[in-house]
This record gives sequence, C-alpha cells and structure tokens, in this order.
Amino acid sequence: VITGLGILITGYILLPCGIDAYHWQLAVYLAWFSAVTHLSGLTVLRTHLNKYIWAKYVRYGLMLSLLVLLVVGMVPTGLFSDLSKPALCYFYQSGNTLQRETRKEDDPDWQAMVLSVFLLIFGFVTRSIKLFRPFSATLRTRLRQPIGDWSKKRLKSLARPRSSHAQLELLRINLVFKPVLSVFFMLRLSFDLYSSTMFEVYWLLVILLWGNAKLLDVRNSPPDDKDGSLKLEENRWTFGQILPVILLIGPAFTILGIFAFHLTKREAPNSGPHIELNAFDEVGQGTASETIPTQSPSQDLESNESPIVIEQVGRRPIEAEPDDLATDIDSRKFDSHGLENYGDALWLPTCVGFLFFNVLAATLIAFSMVFFSSAGPEEGRTSLYELWISEFGFIYLLFISYPCACTTLIRLGLGMERWLIHARRQYLFLRICFVFYTLDFFMVVLPLSGLELGWLSYFGGLIRMFSMYFLHALFSFGKALFYTWMVPNVAR
Repeated sequence: VITGLGILITGYILLPCGIDAYHWQLAVYLAWFSAVTHLSGLTVLRTHLNKYIWAKYVRYGLMLSLLVLLVVGMVPTGLFSDLSKPALCYFYQSGNTLQRETRKEDDPDWQAMVLSVFLLIFGFVTRSIKLFRPFSATLRTRLRQPIGDWSKKRLKSLARPRSSHAQLELLRINLVFKPVLSVFFMLRLSFDLYSSTMFEVYWLLVILLWGNAKLLDVRNSPPDDKDGSLKLEENRWTFGQILPVILLIGPAFTILGIFAFHLTKREAPNSGPHIELNAFDEVGQGTASETIPTQSPSQDLESNESPIVIEQVGRRPIEAEPDDLATDIDSRKFDSHGLENYGDALWLPTCVGFLFFNVLAATLIAFSMVFFSSAGPEEGRTSLYELWISEFGFIYLLFISYPCACTTLIRLGLGMERWLIHARRQYLFLRICFVFYTLDFFMVVLPLSGLELGWLSYFGGLIRMFSMYFLHALFSFGKALFYTWMVPNVAR
C-alpha cells in the first residue's frame, strides 16, 4: 500500500508540471496493482488483523486513502482523447480539450473507467464488511437470519398436508412445495457462494486480470509515436526495470524457506491426528464401523420415514430407493435439518459448478464487450446501457438469467435426488445441466453476434423456466390420473 500511495502522490505532485495523459494512465494502473495486493492481504490476514486491532485500523486507513486517490485519478482516464496532452487538462470539465464528439456513455474509455471503479469499490466494500465484525454481525442478525427464519416458517407451513387425497397431496408437493423450496435453495446457495472466500479470491483474480489488460493496452499504444522510437524506449531494460526484478528474489527465498522448513520438520511420535474407531462408544460395546445417514435434505423435509443408515466399510454407501408415491406424500415430518444442511444433496456439486461457470461467463462477456467495443468502429461501440441493463448486461445476467437457470436446475435436482443415488445417473444429470446452461449461454451470446431475437432475448430465461415447470406439471397431472383411474381399473 505504501508503494501505491507513493506512486499516486508523486503523480499528483507532477500534475502541475505537465505530466501527460499517457504516463498518468500508467501511474494509475500501476497503483491499481498495489490496491489489489492490499485487498488480498485484507482477505488472508483477516484473523490476524482482528487480533491486533491497531494494525487493522492502520492498514484500513492506508487502504482507504489509496482507494480515494485511485478513484479520483481514474475518473479523468475515461475522458482521455489525446494521450499526448497534459493530464491536468482532463481534470477540469470547462476546458476546450474536453469537447467530445460522442456521448460519454457510448465511449469505450468511459465505460472501461466505470467498470474499473465498480470492480475496485465493490471489492473494498465486501472486504470491509467482513473485516469489521459489527458490520458482518449486523448483516447476519438483522438481514440474513430474520429472512431465513421467516422463510423456514413459511416452508414448514407449506409442507403441512392440506388434503387427505393422496394424489392431490402429491400434486401440491410437486407443483407448489418443491418449486418454492428450489427458490429458497437458490437464494441460500447464492448468498453462501457470494460470501465465501472462494468468491473473494475469484473477484481478486478478476480485478488483477482487468488491471493487467488495461495496463498492457496503454503500454501498447503510446501517443505520437509514428516512427516507433518511444515504444522502443519504453521497452528498453535499464536500471529502473532490472532492479525491481532482482529484488523479487528476496520474497522468493522467503517462500522457499517456509516450504523447506515445513517439509523437513519431523513430527513427534503420536503427535499427529488419529482416529478413535470407538470414540463415541461410552459403554465399551461399540463397533469399529460408523453409521452415517445418506438421506438428502429435501427427502428429510418431506418424508416420514427414518433415514436409511449403512455401515461405512470404506466404499460409497448404497441406499435403497423408497416408494416414490409414499415418500412424496409423507411430508408431515418437516424440520429445519434439510434447510440448514443442504450440503449433503447429490445435486449440489453440479449446481454449484454450473453456477460458478455462469458467473465466469458473465465476467467474460463484460470484458469482451468493453475490449471489442474499443477495438471496433465507432458505430459499433457498446453503451453503458448495453453493458449493465440490456438483455446481455450485468443486471439481466445477475437478476433474471442466473436465478431462472439456477432455480430450474435445483428443481430438477429435487425431483431426481432419489434417482441420483447411482453414480451413472449423476453423470446423466450433469449432461442435462450442461445442455441447459449451454442453451442459456447461447441465448445471451447470439445477440452479441448480431442476431436479433427481439423480445425473446429479454424473456428467454423466464420462458425456459416456466416451460420446464409446465412440462413437469403435465407429467405430474398425467401421473396422478394414471394412479387415480388406470391403476384401480386394472386391479379390478
């Protein structure tokens, strides 16, 4: 953080001296890497900083100062039209040098600046909430916990039987209870994913790649360099380039020393962790095997049957498949175990994997829109509206496309969870999810290629979700009619 502050303070001091826009942009994106490094430090050192309060406030104060200087220095970069002009000219809106031929929101430089500021501020705010325990505790006790408790009460109420007729109760569970349960799991899964350390690391990687791409873009386009002499001079290795690379040897030796210490350290006998097979046998009559429940969350929510337990003997347990009709109808035993511990569901790894790839696809689409727009002709440039609000913008992907796709797959997993016990069937579920997300991705990518889909682009996610719902409703009605009319007649 000291390096970033030094770069920016030096740049601000040189503004009245006539530093040009080209070198100002280089200074800003070099300080960007210092900010990213410190954000990663806030993630890794969170426990240490909560132990040493003074160090936490010092680091946070320095990071806040760096963030303010960096955001203020980034805003003029969205107005740069001539990199050879003094950067100070772009800090004043009334100068003649700021006369633009196009609107700022249609300018790729402006929207790249907006995206850069958004990435930086969002990363800083999320780490601030997690760094200060009162903020995270308030978010948990005032927002997540009340909403979660209210949702669980509504789900418990919805799970109570409403009819004594078996087929009507089965239809209500399949067409009302399970869709609502899938929405609950989608919201819970999203919150758990976005608040996880994995997503923090992913966001830091996105910020790092974005800053690296912007820095290379500036370095490869020096101003007024028709003969290439300036570019040759910029790429020449001198004292200022060789010394920092050599200084990297110091941290490298420190890392290697830590690894060597842990690899060569000998552990004392019986000092490592060990397993007591009969640790829970208080009367001395236990067995060496351990019994584990293999029932998935929504089965626990809607089944009266006791979980089937299999002795763990070193291989994957096999669970007998209960009767489909009896299991779906017996929803009287409804507790919060499945709502709290949905991580045992067989469909969860597939849904989480495709959820991550969906977020990755949205990030790649946003990056491609910015870079391809800046490289293309002026009439083909992408506006901020298209970047954020259109049918392939951030708002659409995060609040319409992703929830619809995730809810549909969770609903599919809830309907197939007893069927997914066998490994081969899980691969089939993986293929189904792959096909579904591929269609969802192409519905977003096709407008980017110039194919106009009209209103289908905006409502494609909702149409796919409700189409799956109506197909399942028709199947459920057909199944109910079969059990109500055909089976009794055949029995007679």
